[in-house]
Amino acid sequence: MVKIGLKTIIAELIDSKDSGSHEFRRLYNIGVRGVREFNTDVVGTFTTVLLDVAPNKTAALPEDYVAFSKVGIINDKGEIVTLRANPQLSNYNDGHANNPNRFEGVPKVAAVTYPSIPYNFPYIYYNFFVSNQSFNLFGLQGGGQVLGEYKIDEECGVIILGPNFQYSKLLLEYLSSGLDCDTNDYMVDSRAAEAILAYVRWKSSLDAPKKYGQGMIREYKSEFISEKKKARMRINKINLAEIEDIHRITSKLAPRA
Repeated sequence: MVKIGLKTIIAELIDSKDSGSHEFRRLYNIGVRGVREFNTDVVGTFTTVLLDVAPNKTAALPEDYVAFSKVGIINDKGEIVTLRANPQLSNYNDGHANNPNRFEGVPKVAAVTYPSIPYNFPYIYYNFFVSNQSFNLFGLQGGGQVLGEYKIDEECGVIILGPNFQYSKLLLEYLSSGLDCDTNDYMVDSRAAEAILAYVRWKSSLDAPKKYGQGMIREYKSEFISEKKKARMRINKINLAEIEDIHRITSKLAPRA
C-alpha cells in the first residue's frame, strides 16, 4: 500500500489553485480534520505493536492511538489470543508505571481459589481444554482459557492488566490516527488522496462564501462525495478468489430423504 504525506497533497492543491504558500497552514489544518474523518469511516489504518508491561501491570498506549481492535499474545499458530475485557479493573494509581504496589493501603477482600490451581496461575479452565481449544461438556458451563484481563483507560493513556498477568510484553492491534512520528506528517492511502484533496477544497471554500459562491461550494461538495465513494470502493473492493474460497468451504453435500 502506497501512502502519500498530507503536506504533499496540500502542496498539490495550492499549485492547482495557483495560490501562495501563505494558505498552507490553514489548508493543512483542514486536511488533518479530513484525515481523522477518513480514518474512522473509510480508510482506517490498523497497526500492531508490541508493548512493554510496566511494573504496575499497565502498558502505555501509542501516541497515534485512536481505538483498539485486539489485546493479547501470540499462540503457536501465530494468531493473536485475546485477553478478556474486565471493566471492573480499578484505575487507581494506573498512571504511576514504576510503582508495582499501586494498591498499597487499599483494603482488599480475601480471595478463595480452587485448591488444585495455584493462586498465581494465569489460566482458569472451564470444561475440557486441550491443544488451544476448549469443548463444552454436557451439563457444565461454557468458556475457555483465561490468559489475562484488561481494561483501556484512554484518559490516562494506558492498558490496565489484571494482577495475575504473567508476561512482560503485550500485543496491541489498534486504529492509528495516521500520524507518522518520523516525518511529523499524516500519511494518506494513495487510493484516498483525491478524496482528501476534494475535502480540503470543499471545506476551505466554506470559509469564503462570497469568493466562491453557493453554486461552486455545492459543486465542490458533490465532487467530495463522489471521490469519497470511489475511495471506499477502491479500498474495500471485492476479492472474487476469497468469495469463491468461502463458497467452497461452506458448501456441503448431504443425502436427501
